[in-house]
Amino acid sequence: MSIAQEAGGSPPSNVTKGSSRGRKGAAYEHRVVFWLGILVTTVGVGLQLPMFYMARERHYRLAGMPVTTEMAVGMCLLLVGVGLTAYGLVPRRPRNRLELYNVKVGALDSAPVRRSHIALLLVSGGRHHY
Repeated sequence: MSIAQEAGGSPPSNVTKGSSRGRKGAAYEHRVVFWLGILVTTVGVGLQLPMFYMARERHYRLAGMPVTTEMAVGMCLLLVGVGLTAYGLVPRRPRNRLELYNVKVGALDSAPVRRSHIALLLVSGGRHHY
């Protein structure tokens, strides 16, 4: 049962008109823009790889090397691609989502600490070697 149903509202509608839902339930409001962003980002990274490979004798340090045209174009495409991808993930504004006003949020102070919680604390609080 969802939070909105517990609060007495109707179940949430995660997909608005025009969106497409993936196999795992993810909704992409701007699916074409998202995948175009992925493609542009990939091309941008690909254009940067030759200069990175040229720096192999310098232990892959690019500092002090002149920036090639491919590298500059790749950086621009990378910036544009990440922006397009982020925009593709942003949902459209809902017109009427009254169930969002019925959501009640509360602390889970009385929740029991289980083995999975302790394991997570042990793993995340382990020793870090830098």
